[in-house]
Amino acid sequence: MIGAGRRVAVGLSGGVDSSVAAARLREAGADVVGLTLRLRPDGPSLPGRGATDVEAARAVAERLGIPHHVLDARDDFDRLVLRPAWEEYDRGRTPNPCLLCNRSLKFGVLWRAAAALGAEALATGHYAR
Repeated sequence: MIGAGRRVAVGLSGGVDSSVAAARLREAGADVVGLTLRLRPDGPSLPGRGATDVEAARAVAERLGIPHHVLDARDDFDRLVLRPAWEEYDRGRTPNPCLLCNRSLKFGVLWRAAAALGAEALATGHYAR
């Protein structure tokens, strides 16, 4: 288990899963730093939801007392995820943009930022093998 004094970066979306991951790591004594990807223009991420993902993640980091960094990935998200997804729609297929994002963008950007900040590990709220 990662614990006391070890730096761990958490991909912090502001949602429940990543927030709990950050809180549990902090409780275990890890030196936690939050990383949030800015993937689209500022504005509510879901209709009727007040906070943007970045604002929600920032609030979680503030509540936990951890540093928080926002990584601007908007251009790469458009190029690597949105455009290919729209091309698939145009071909009559239904893509899964989340798979494209995880594979071609999200984890690479998070790992590079984590390493640059001296983190030994990266945690997220994702279920992955």
